[in-house]
Amino acid sequence: MRGLGNLFFYKLHDDVTLPSKATSEAACFDFHAYLTPGATLKAEDNNLYESNVVTEDRSVRIGPLTRMLIPTGLIAEIPEGHSIRIYPRSGLSFKKGLALSNQVGVVDSDYVEEIFISLINLSNTPKKIIHNQRIAQGELVAHQWYRVRETVEKPESSSDRVGGFGSTGQ
Repeated sequence: MRGLGNLFFYKLHDDVTLPSKATSEAACFDFHAYLTPGATLKAEDNNLYESNVVTEDRSVRIGPLTRMLIPTGLIAEIPEGHSIRIYPRSGLSFKKGLALSNQVGVVDSDYVEEIFISLINLSNTPKKIIHNQRIAQGELVAHQWYRVRETVEKPESSSDRVGGFGSTGQ
């Protein structure tokens, strides 16, 4: 049923894993990698440390400081007035050194193409991504609508803050 409380995804392949929440109280749902043997994934690296071609065992290696777009096999049907925010998985970031290269991804409601997760390997060793591995988490976010406008009056602080960037200390 379309409407409030539902987020629909179109599977580009029959065996794509739909996003799901790991626990009943999870704030976000998990995105899984969809890797097809022989597929060439878009990667950015100064020295192409590793191949960006998916192997027969449906895995790919991301070299140190390499950024790679990992397909999910999904197209989202995002309700108007909403977007999906994509965040790193904390375990993948801490234990493996794999993070989102753009820190937070934003998928707008008018984007109706396959969702890719932009990962970066921040470690000094290659890291393996396997088919169906949980690689990021997503959250449906409602927009607060506003217009960006100019004012001719400089805003004044109503707090006791003194100083600018980094002024509250360590």
